Amino acid sequence: MPTPPLLTADALTLTLGQRTLCRGLSLSVHAGEWWVVLGPNGVGKSTLLATLAGLRGATAGTITLAGRPLTQWSVREQAQWRGWLAQTPFFPGEATVLEAVLVGRHPYLGRWGWETATDIAIAREALAAVDLADFEARRLHTLSGGEKQRVAIATVLAQQPRVYLLDEPTNHLDLRHQRQVLEQFAARCRAGAAVITALHDLNWAARYATHAVLLSPDGDTAVGEAATLLTAERLSQLYGLSLAACGNPPLRHFIPAERGS
Repeated sequence: MPTPPLLTADALTLTLGQRTLCRGLSLSVHAGEWWVVLGPNGVGKSTLLATLAGLRGATAGTITLAGRPLTQWSVREQAQWRGWLAQTPFFPGEATVLEAVLVGRHPYLGRWGWETATDIAIAREALAAVDLADFEARRLHTLSGGEKQRVAIATVLAQQPRVYLLDEPTNHLDLRHQRQVLEQFAARCRAGAAVITALHDLNWAARYATHAVLLSPDGDTAVGEAATLLTAERLSQLYGLSLAACGNPPLRHFIPAERGS
C-alpha cells in the first residue's frame, strides 16, 4: 500500500476581503519534496502558507495530514507534524537565545513538563546548525535582524516536524547564511521531511525546489514539478518582467533579459 502524502490540499479557495487569492488549488506533498511558492508581492503567498500551517481557515477546500483529516489530529499532534516559520517572527526581547529555541520543543512536553536534557541537546544542535552555538546566553534584544532570523530558523529546526512551512526563510540573511540555512532544510528533506516555502529569490528556488506553486494576481494558479514551471517564459509572465535563464539545472539562474526592462 503506498505511503500517503505528508500533507494534501484539495480544492482550496482562499479569499482576503473581496479578493480571491486562489481558486481550487490542490497539491500533494510527499516526503523528500521541496515545494516553493512564487508570485509577486501581495499575491497571497503568506496567506497560503498560513492556511497550510493551520493558522487560518480556507474559504473552501480541505487539508489532510498523512491522509487523515485535521479533525482526527490533536493540536499537539499537528504541532509535531507541521513547523511554521513566520515572515516576521516574534520573540520576547528579554528571553535568551536558548530559551527561544526551546519553544520548538514545546509540542513534545507534557502539560506540566519541563524541557529534558534531550530537548536542550536538540536545541543546541539546532543553534550550531545556524552558526549560533556561542549565542545561547545572549538576550534576543541584543541581536541583529539576521541573527534573530537564524534564531527563528533554529527554533523550527528544533521542532523536528515532518513538514516545514517557511515564509521567506532567507529574510535578513547574508549570502553565506542563506545558503547555510537552505542546506539545513535540504538535509531534512533528504531525511524524509518535506519543505514548503515562499521565496523571492528565483535562483534559490531553482536550486532547491522539486515542485512549485505559481500564484497570479488574478487568482489563477499553476502547480507542478519545478523543472516544468520554473522557466523564463512562465516566470516572465508571472512577474511582468522579461527574464532570461542562464545555465543548466541545478545551477540554472534567472536574470532580467535587459537592463531597465
